[in-house]
Amino acid sequence: IAYTDDFDVTFQKEYGYSIMDRLPEVVFESSDGKLSQARYAFHNHRTDRFVEAFSDTIGEWCDKNNLNMTGHFFREPSLHGQTTAVGDVMRSYRAFSIPGIDILSDKHEISCVKQCQSSVRQYGREGMTSELYGVTTWEFDFRGHKQQGDWQAAMGVTVRVPHLFWMSMKGDAKRDYPASIGYQSPWYKEYKYIEDHFARVNTAMTRGKPVVRIGVIHPIESYWLYYGPYSQTSHARRELANRYYELINWFVFGSLDFDMICEANLQSQYVESSNGFTVGCEKYDMIVVPGLTTIRSATLDLLEKFVARGGKVVFMGDVPAYVDANESSKALELAQKSISIDWSRRKLFDLAEEYRDIKILDGSCEYASNLTYNMRDDNGIRRVFIAHVVEPKRYEYDSTDLEKYTIQLKGEWKVTLLNTLDGNKYEVAAKYVNGETIVTWVCGCCDSLLIELEPGKRTEGIELKVPSYSWSGCIEDSAEYSLEEQNVMLLDMPRFSFDNGELNESEEILRVSDKAKIHFDSLTLKGWQPWMKPRSKEPKGVVKLVYEFESEIDCSNVQLALENIEYSQVTFNGIKSDMVDRGYYVDEDAIRVINVSNVKKGTNLLEIEIKYNDTVCIESCYLLGNFGVNIIGGKAKVVELPKKLVFDNVVNQGLAFYSGNITYHLKYTGAGNKAIGIHRFKGAAISVDVDGERVQGMVSFPPNVLNLGLLKDGEHNIDVTVYGNRWNTFGPLHDSYVKPSFPSPEVYKRPNRWFVREYQVHPFGILTTPVIMDK
Repeated sequence: IAYTDDFDVTFQKEYGYSIMDRLPEVVFESSDGKLSQARYAFHNHRTDRFVEAFSDTIGEWCDKNNLNMTGHFFREPSLHGQTTAVGDVMRSYRAFSIPGIDILSDKHEISCVKQCQSSVRQYGREGMTSELYGVTTWEFDFRGHKQQGDWQAAMGVTVRVPHLFWMSMKGDAKRDYPASIGYQSPWYKEYKYIEDHFARVNTAMTRGKPVVRIGVIHPIESYWLYYGPYSQTSHARRELANRYYELINWFVFGSLDFDMICEANLQSQYVESSNGFTVGCEKYDMIVVPGLTTIRSATLDLLEKFVARGGKVVFMGDVPAYVDANESSKALELAQKSISIDWSRRKLFDLAEEYRDIKILDGSCEYASNLTYNMRDDNGIRRVFIAHVVEPKRYEYDSTDLEKYTIQLKGEWKVTLLNTLDGNKYEVAAKYVNGETIVTWVCGCCDSLLIELEPGKRTEGIELKVPSYSWSGCIEDSAEYSLEEQNVMLLDMPRFSFDNGELNESEEILRVSDKAKIHFDSLTLKGWQPWMKPRSKEPKGVVKLVYEFESEIDCSNVQLALENIEYSQVTFNGIKSDMVDRGYYVDEDAIRVINVSNVKKGTNLLEIEIKYNDTVCIESCYLLGNFGVNIIGGKAKVVELPKKLVFDNVVNQGLAFYSGNITYHLKYTGAGNKAIGIHRFKGAAISVDVDGERVQGMVSFPPNVLNLGLLKDGEHNIDVTVYGNRWNTFGPLHDSYVKPSFPSPEVYKRPNRWFVREYQVHPFGILTTPVIMDK
C-alpha cells in the first residue's frame, strides 16, 4: 500500500473521513458484494499525491528554467500495471512538455502509445518521445529498427530515444540489453540510413494539427474498484482489461483514429464550445463510454451538455452503475438520452462511419489487420503516414510475399509520395469515385508510406508499388571476400558464484568448455560485499585461467584481446607476453589487445594469471588472427581460412565466432538497367558498391532488391558488404532458448535451465546466391 506520513491528513481534507477507519476495504472484498468507494478514493488520492509530488514538481521547475521535461513511467501499458505503479499514467503526463513512453523487447504495447499520444494532442505538446529498441539482443537488424520505429511514428512518436550507447563494455555492462547503437556495433556507420528515414517522417508529422474526431473515456478508475484479492477479482479485472485492449485494437486496425480522455484531467482541459466536445487542443465529434463500472459526475455533466447540443455520445456495453464510485442511476439516465449499443465492433463502426477520413483495405476488402496511420492537417495540406504494426517472425522476413492494399481517402486530393528512404517527392496517379480519392499500395512487410494530400485531382503519375524486376541470371556460387576485422577465436569464460561470501570453485559450475579450467591461489574473499564499501584495487589473490584448444594449422602474428590487462599476465604456449597494449577490440575502454606467440598445429595452451580485486570482472577473451575457426562436435577448433566463401552460412566456413562486416567481391559482365537481388541473408543490412562507387540505398527490407542503375557494357566489380552483429562473439552462446521473451543479463550466465555446452552460434552472411535482375 503506497503511503506517506501525511497521507491521511490530506485524505481527510479531500473526502471528510479517515482512510484508516476503512483501510480493510482497500485490501479486501466486501461480504455483501458491493464495490468500495473507499478503495476508489484511496487510489484516486494516492495518484493525486504522486502526480503533485513528482510530475508537477519537476514540470514546474523545468518550465521556470526553460527546459523541456520528458521521460516515461513504470508499468505504463496495462490497467493493472498503472494501478500498482503510478495509479493513472495519463494524469501524470499533464506536467510533461514532451510526454514519453518506453517500449522493451520489441513488444507492441499499443495502449501505452495511444495514452501518451492522446495527452500530447490534448495538451498541444510539440512532440512525443519513445525509448525504443531496448532488450532486443545483438541480432536486432535494420528491419527491426525501422519496423519498430515506424509503427510508433504512425501513433505519434516524433522523438526517438534509441536504447542504448555504451560508455564501456566492461564486465557485466556488455550484457546490459545490447545492442549498442554506437561504434561497438559493426553497422553503426550505416545507421544514417535509418535515422534519415525517421528524420523525414518526423519533419512531416510534426507539422499542422492531428485529424482525430473520436474520444474514448479511459477505464482506469473503474479498474481500481476491482483491485482487491486476485482470487476474487481476477475475472472482473481481466474482462475490463481485455475489453480495453480490444477496443483499442478495433480502432487502430480499423482505420479510425481516436484519443483516450483522462477523467481527472478533463475538468481542467474542457473548453465550452458550440459544436464538438473540446478537450484542450482537440475537439471530438463522438465520445465513447466503453463499458465502465464507474464514471465521474463531473464527466457526466459535460457529456450531458454535449448531448443537449446534438453531440453523439455512445454508451458501449455495460452502462456505469456507479458515479464517483457510489451506486447511482445518473449514468443510466444519460445513456437513455444518448446512444447505447452492446459490445459490437460492427455497431461501433456504423456509428463512427461519418467521422472516418481514411479506409485501408486488404485484398478481401477487409480493414487491413496490420496497418495503422497518423494524419495531420497543415493549413489545408494533409500528410498521412501508414505503417505495419506487427512484424513477421524474424526467420520469416525473407520469405514474405508482397502485400496489396487499397487506400480510400475522404475528399478529392492530389497525392504526392514523400519517399522517406531517398528523400524525393513523386506525383502519384489516383482514381476518384463518389467524392473519394483511391490509390493502391503494393508493399513489403517492412514498408511504410508517407503521402501528402493537396486539394484537387491528379490522375497521372507513378503507382505506389514495389518496383518490378525480371530475373536475368545468377552470379557465381562463391566469391572472394574480405573481413573488416581480424577473425576471432572465442575463449569464453564462465560466470562464477559466491557461496556465503566465498568463491565457489565447483568444477561443474565454473567450466564452460571441456578444455577451460580456473585455478584459485591464496584467494580469500570471505565476507566480501563490494556494494557495501568503496571498490578497492588492492589484490585479494591470484586467479589463474587455463585454456586448451586444438589447431589444424600453424599461424603467426596472433593477438589476444582481453579485459583487465593491467592486472594480468598472459602465457601462450609457454611464452610470456610483453603485455604491451596494442589497441582495442570492439570496445575501446574495456577490451584491449596484446601480442602473443604463434598458434601451433596441434594442442595450444593459454594461461592467464589475474591479480583479483574489487574492480576486476572475470570475462571471456578473444584470440585474433588470420585463421579460421570451426565448431566441430561442440568444440571450437582453429583451421585454415577459406580463399572463397560460398553463399551459405559463414559460421560453417571458418567464421564461427566472427561478428564484424564481410565484403563479398563479385564479378558481373553485362549492360543495361540492372538490380541485384539477395533473397536471404543474415546480418544488420547490406550495402553495394559497383566499380568502386556506392549505390544509393541498401538491401535491408523485403523483397531484398537494390537498383544498381545503368551499367555500361563490360565486366563490373560488385562489392556486397554484409554488416554484422555481435551475437556470435558476445551473445548468450550457451543458452539454448531460441528467443527469450525478456533477454536480460541473466540469460548470458550460468547455471540456468537452458544451459548447454555446445555453442549456440547463429547463421550469418549471404545465404543464397545473389541474382542480377533487369529493371
